[in-house]
Amino acid sequence: MKIEIEVVERDNGSKDYTVTNNGKFADRLTFDEMLGLIASLTMPESRRCIQWLKTQDEWDQREQRLQGIRERNADKETAFG
Repeated sequence: MKIEIEVVERDNGSKDYTVTNNGKFADRLTFDEMLGLIASLTMPESRRCIQWLKTQDEWDQREQRLQGIRERNADKETAFG
């Protein structure tokens, strides 16, 4: 995959972006549009970052699991300390 990003400066001093990938292009993009397109193009099929979104109940369960690990580790330190 070869992605090219071209920064185009306009006469009025503004900038826009052209992204080219495999013979296709999108031009006159704003900075955030360009970043979104690049992120979409480079993102793997399995987007693990989506797992970071959790309900409050899921966050609470995660915190309980982590607290259990902390307590077990503290018990081990006390036993071997």
